[in-house]
Amino acid sequence: MSYVSVPKEEHDSPDAEQRAIKTRDPSGRLCDINIVLALVAVSLCFGMGVFMFFDLAYDQMKPAETTSAPQFQFNCGSSTSEARAAGCRFDSTTFTWVPPACFGEPLMEEFLGSKNWTWSLDELEYSR
Repeated sequence: MSYVSVPKEEHDSPDAEQRAIKTRDPSGRLCDINIVLALVAVSLCFGMGVFMFFDLAYDQMKPAETTSAPQFQFNCGSSTSEARAAGCRFDSTTFTWVPPACFGEPLMEEFLGSKNWTWSLDELEYSR
């Protein structure tokens, strides 16, 4: 059996590969640009990862949003006459003037009936 040698073409030689690289980029800048682009891509990915980590950590540190009853503003004033004029009631359990919607008369009556309370305007009576 005999073999016939196939003629070599220019691109078959090991030197052809070296020449192809050199003819594509004689100055070596293509390699430098690829490295720079790769570094930029890695930096962007790292930056996005750090941003997402801190964003997630911030979301977990925020207090949970709770749905609560709507808040209302009601002012009973700063004197007895202002409180009465505003329709407020005096609550003996808390010793405060409260808006009519917040006044719990049955609860206050239960508290007052729980023992024999004595009331006095005389500050010295407590020391006797």
